[in-house]
Amino acid sequence: VRRMPYLFSIAPPGFQLPDLPPELQPPAHYDFPSTHALLENCFEQLLKALEPIFQKQRFLLGDRFTLADAALYGQLGMNLSDPEAASWIQQWAPRLYSWLLRIERADFSEHNYTGRLQLHKGLVPLLKEICRIYPPLMVANEKAYMRYRLEGVTVFNEPAYRKNQALFDTQLGGQYIRSVVKTFQVKTWRSLQTEWVRMQSASKKKLLRILPRRHGLDPD
Repeated sequence: VRRMPYLFSIAPPGFQLPDLPPELQPPAHYDFPSTHALLENCFEQLLKALEPIFQKQRFLLGDRFTLADAALYGQLGMNLSDPEAASWIQQWAPRLYSWLLRIERADFSEHNYTGRLQLHKGLVPLLKEICRIYPPLMVANEKAYMRYRLEGVTVFNEPAYRKNQALFDTQLGGQYIRSVVKTFQVKTWRSLQTEWVRMQSASKKKLLRILPRRHGLDPD
């Protein structure tokens, strides 16, 4: 097990957690602002946007387990092994917490193969929170990547982070951040935008009813 701070988690200088060996302590990084407070706030807002959905229905889009649910479990399920993160989920989103435990046990007894799927208004707070953070970060990362590529830079991701290279500064959630360019995020962001452009107009119209006006998905 090792920490990978280049992904985004930067501790304040001198930060230490009791009962953790040195190699597992959350690391700071020279001339990088801490992201812990920002990450914790985003985590809390995400959980609070998800909880009302699971109070009313079995899965994100209705009575069927879909790829959207699988993606959600992939992101949040890993936190069940962290006692502090798991306690936050249980505190801020108890129904979601129970749902995660069921999926972890591979309990799909509530899945209805013929159940209805719908883009409901309960998704509005969730999509608003996602669009508040994800598109702005992806756009800043891609612009930095394109700029560095024009300059002939070929080293990105963790190797660049360790050398303080291929960095960019931006505002996220009202906070100044510094990050290293991540090429895998460029790839996934471009793929998402391609699918958005290709989406049939009728389907896109339905999504636009629940997306925030400034959703950030349209290519520049």
